[in-house]
Amino acid sequence: GEITPLKAGTTTITAIAAASAEYREAKASFVLTVTDSAAGAVTKVDKKATITFGTNNVKINAASVTANDDCSNSWTITTVGTTSFTAQPTYYQVGSGSKPATSITFTTTLPSDAEVGSIEAKFGGFSGTAGSVSLKVGDTSVGSGSLNGTTDVTVSSNTTVAGNVVTVSITGISKGVKCYNIKVGYKTAE
Repeated sequence: GEITPLKAGTTTITAIAAASAEYREAKASFVLTVTDSAAGAVTKVDKKATITFGTNNVKINAASVTANDDCSNSWTITTVGTTSFTAQPTYYQVGSGSKPATSITFTTTLPSDAEVGSIEAKFGGFSGTAGSVSLKVGDTSVGSGSLNGTTDVTVSSNTTVAGNVVTVSITGISKGVKCYNIKVGYKTAE
């Protein structure tokens, strides 16, 4: 006979049993219930959100700034300890040699079903700039690094963590910090 693809639900199949004449004549009916193990499952898509700082991008020009990344996730940027903010074409300078920030914190809340797979945060400095960079998803630390004078650094993590609150922080800062961008790779329902 024909083979028809089965869909989730209940399908009645009429079959002729080969084993016994009694069943062959009765054309026994069987009820077959087909369940789709993926029924109700949500397909998640990969997203890569980027927030970029600089003259024509997001400006960090006050102690507390709120801005969206390119996936419309809202970020709160909080700076403690300085009133010095300087726009540059490809970065925003927070603090200076005479007015360094104590800390800078970047926080976003992704969709509630998010699963974060990667974080990259690019920062730089000037001669003598120092600071510790930390990457977190919720309360889970997923990466860390250090500012190193005039060398630009990208602190990254490729640890997959279920969670939707991403925090990048810089502490123990001396001198000014160049804030370039933060990229977050995550999966969420479409």
